[in-house]
Amino acid sequence: MVCGMEIDFRKVFDMILQVAVDGNLRPDQMGKMVFVLTCLENFDRDGGSCWESDYEALQKNLKEKGYSDAVPHIVFWHLDPYETVPVSCRWRPGWP
Repeated sequence: MVCGMEIDFRKVFDMILQVAVDGNLRPDQMGKMVFVLTCLENFDRDGGSCWESDYEALQKNLKEKGYSDAVPHIVFWHLDPYETVPVSCRWRPGWP
């Protein structure tokens, strides 16, 4: 990945939903976690509001397709060995 690029979470989440719908998967057959491995500089320095709104859109889209119990957890892992600040944890009531 080229430096300066961003992660398009909306596209990732849309692809997950499309695979589930196309494969006629049951909610219990859905993936339980999405792993985000990144070495992007300044990842999550803006407070993470962008991926949070994408995650909320995923919850809405899954619910509309009958997958409300299949919202995956997201695990962020920053791979830059020189970065000393961990990605901050986010959790809200209602999130899995």
